[in-house]
Amino acid sequence: MRKKWPLVLGASLLTGLVGLATFPKKAPKTEDDVLNSYVGNWQFSDHRKQSHSLKIESTFSITIDDKLLKAVLIELTKEKLVLRDEYGYHIVVQLLSDGQATLYDEAEDRVIELQLENNK
Repeated sequence: MRKKWPLVLGASLLTGLVGLATFPKKAPKTEDDVLNSYVGNWQFSDHRKQSHSLKIESTFSITIDDKLLKAVLIELTKEKLVLRDEYGYHIVVQLLSDGQATLYDEAEDRVIELQLENNK
């Protein structure tokens, strides 16, 4: 067995190197990549079926129907963006799929479906 030990070790090392070369790890998303998933102009309808616009900027500022909403970043992940508005309420944007997300407004305790406009 002692004579086969270097052979087993070499084969194991070679298998590991081939595996790394064949299946390289994807680079983790940077914070800018994650933020860019949220940045853009979003559309939504309220409970009266009126259309509204929501704009998220790379500076974490949010504009709803051309009115700036003062907010502070609480959390940013690839799944959700959490902000706290000037009154202390949380605004949570969760990405669902390409061009779709939900917005949870803690102040009104409701979830709104968002649709991303084509132009960012």
